[in-house]
Amino acid sequence: MGINSSFILSINSNTLTDGDFGICNDKFWNVEFTDEPSKLWELGKILGVSCCREENAVIEEIERIEDRDAEVKKKDEEGNEGGY
Repeated sequence: MGINSSFILSINSNTLTDGDFGICNDKFWNVEFTDEPSKLWELGKILGVSCCREENAVIEEIERIEDRDAEVKKKDEEGNEGGY
């Protein structure tokens, strides 16, 4: 995942602007959504998240959660119980 140098400079100087977040979000989300769980895990690692499980197991768990959320959203949109 590429992050431009102005974003890194902003982080180093402890100042973040809306533009910094926009640039980072654009670079992160402008990918195929099938790769979303691994991108989310990569972002988590950049932010300092750690886990004692194997990386593939973490990504599979994120995929499972994404699938669950999609199912809940679909039920909610259909008016079925089970949505949040």
